[in-house]
Amino acid sequence: MQRFPKVGKYEVLSGDFHIHTIHSDGKLTPSERVQEAWEYGYDAIAITDHGYNLISTTGNKDCNPYEEAKPLADALGITLIRGVESGAEGKEHLVLLNIPDDYQSLKPHFWDLERGEGKVYYQDELNKLKKMGAVVIYAHPHVGFNEVPNWGVENGIIVGLEVKNLSVGSGWNSINTHGTWCYPNGFKWALEKGIGVFAHSDAHGLRDKYKSKAVTLLLAEDKSPEAVIDAIKNGRTIAWFDNMLWANELLMTTFMNDVVKVKQSILEDGTAIVTLQNLTPAAYKLTVMPSATGEEPLTLGAYESLLVKRTSAQQSIQIKWNNIYVTPDENLINTYDLEL
Repeated sequence: MQRFPKVGKYEVLSGDFHIHTIHSDGKLTPSERVQEAWEYGYDAIAITDHGYNLISTTGNKDCNPYEEAKPLADALGITLIRGVESGAEGKEHLVLLNIPDDYQSLKPHFWDLERGEGKVYYQDELNKLKKMGAVVIYAHPHVGFNEVPNWGVENGIIVGLEVKNLSVGSGWNSINTHGTWCYPNGFKWALEKGIGVFAHSDAHGLRDKYKSKAVTLLLAEDKSPEAVIDAIKNGRTIAWFDNMLWANELLMTTFMNDVVKVKQSILEDGTAIVTLQNLTPAAYKLTVMPSATGEEPLTLGAYESLLVKRTSAQQSIQIKWNNIYVTPDENLINTYDLEL
């Protein structure tokens, strides 16, 4: 994966924070997952096996995917976040990140919805995680937006939601829209709640690096684990999948203002030439507004430049980004000031 320019003071990192290994229901070892991530070009990942520090499918009672993966991650320059996938008896799956090394995930996927003897009440467990400095992402929201995710968001513990999960495909109540299977309802909910959106692989088997990827772009001060968690916690995330970018309008406006440079030149006959320069590995579909009669939507390829001719000089130019979504149904529209 090629590099993005800085956005303001932030580095733009590529992340995948929902991955499984042989220590739960995955097919690769933790080290193999790190190598795979490196081949894909990820900057930061989390291995999130089910039931951290419980008996793994390999029979190892003391399995520790993070410790197994860390040496190779350090050698390859990948930021590794300690994680686990857990959840509640309402079938909500939760990705827990930045957990301490002695965290025990009790009753994984089956936290109880009420207190009682022998029960693990979800609110108690989430509060414990918050005190530990952990953050939580609501994974593939196939059971909707009920008590657990709403309480978690209201109490500042659930800080993000997967709008794209490569593993579930057309299942798990995903919706076929925008040319793919995803969670536009989750996007709407995340926007309403003011939390970040994520695109994850949820990798179990061996991935095909030539097929589509799910990437979470992070705006982080640097590549340290602390900076990565800060970006996640504060919602500086963009979901990048199937040649689309999804995020809230303010973040996407800031992002596009810095990653696409716009310049106007005036020819002798008064004609204006506007140059759009893409500084990123993503391709963008766009319409210059207002469109001239018969004008077709344009494509600004990765690291490419594009010329847009106008009959006279413009004080500004407005661009509708047709593959950037700031709600499930609305594209980002940016206005760029131009020098006369």
